[in-house]
Amino acid sequence: MSEPVRLTSDDELDEAWALGLQAFGGDPGTPRPVPSTAAPAREQWGVHEDGRLVAKATALRFAQWFGGAPVPLCGVAGVAVAPHARGRGHVRALLRVLVEHSEAPLAGLYGTAPGIYRSLGFEVVAAWQDTRLALGLLSSAAPA
Repeated sequence: MSEPVRLTSDDELDEAWALGLQAFGGDPGTPRPVPSTAAPAREQWGVHEDGRLVAKATALRFAQWFGGAPVPLCGVAGVAVAPHARGRGHVRALLRVLVEHSEAPLAGLYGTAPGIYRSLGFEVVAAWQDTRLALGLLSSAAPA
């Protein structure tokens, strides 16, 4: 049975780290994150089932410049759900609580699954593209 979404404690860092490795891969030997008390602009939220962390997301406090003024932004990072707990609405519950608690009028994330995030109110507004060309393919003629 799922428990309500709540802030994770520093005692749950190892469990959150393991969930992130399971979702994103990586080297289990890399340094663990610092406790949230040491990073006040970061809050990690979690969903637990039977006392075990099954989903997590991190809120990062940022500002985005609009019209020459900073506007608070809730940066969403590290969204992960244990494979056995997927499809149960944990991401929806996490992001609702995380964004509402931030009180920022904007939220942003690097959406690796646009369909999921679009259904939660996020939209793709920018893309990072990397194009590589052999210099020999480029014309040496100056533009007219």
